Amino acid sequence: MFEKILIQLDGSELGDRVLTQVRRLFLTKDARVYLVRVVPEKGVSSLEDEPVVSLQKCKATLEREGIHVETRLLTGEPAAAILELADDVKPSLIALSTHGRTGVKRWVRGSVAERILQGSRFPLLMVNPFARGGSGELGFKRILVPLDGSRESGTILPLVHEVARTYESEVVLAHVVEIPEDLAAGDALALDAAEARKVRRAEAESMLAHFKKSLGGVSVKLDVEWGSPAAELLDLADREKADLVALTTHGRSGTSRWLYGSVAELLLHHVTTPILVLRTATGES
Repeated sequence: MFEKILIQLDGSELGDRVLTQVRRLFLTKDARVYLVRVVPEKGVSSLEDEPVVSLQKCKATLEREGIHVETRLLTGEPAAAILELADDVKPSLIALSTHGRTGVKRWVRGSVAERILQGSRFPLLMVNPFARGGSGELGFKRILVPLDGSRESGTILPLVHEVARTYESEVVLAHVVEIPEDLAAGDALALDAAEARKVRRAEAESMLAHFKKSLGGVSVKLDVEWGSPAAELLDLADREKADLVALTTHGRSGTSRWLYGSVAELLLHHVTTPILVLRTATGES
């Protein structure tokens, strides 16, 4: 699954920490790693300049572990250059550091990471350099996967399966049932509301069980919550001590699927763990 991994580096200690944090992914299935650094036009004049030396140092470190590495020193606007290279090499995964203590919320609007997220058609792993594990290798022992019931939301599962097998993770498949007015009725409708809750819970559990079938050989937990999807999922990520949140999303607005609208945006902006994101093509399921 992760035959080609493109890593965006910026020469900073925090930005380059991603190499150590996701090291285990490099060692799977003889992966080829592309180390990418983008500098301004005419930013490098000799082989002794810092960007060149830094890239070669990172390459040598990985090669000592038997990892196949290529380096690319690009010029121009970083996000555009990385997305163009991705279209050329077609990576299985793009990995980068968010540089933020509390997720995308701390990103500067229009930052490199945000623009790559908006434009990438390849899976993207965004690693918080302050995530549990600090500067060491991340464990990804528990992966939270929000599912809204749509076919598109399940397209992240093959990637989750690969990560879970690599890290021997437990996967938590989660769905949040929003509470409409008829389920919040008073005593007169209490019995009907209780029965409706049972039906909706059964439907949610059946849906999650269906998605679970694609995760053979992996420990899976199913979780159905009630309430506001974004708030409940953020709370669940904290309660489960998730090491990774994996979800699908895209830029479409006005959708009836909560995972593709404000819920996904809030998760991306507020979750503090590393995030694995797969953007899907626009279209209703």
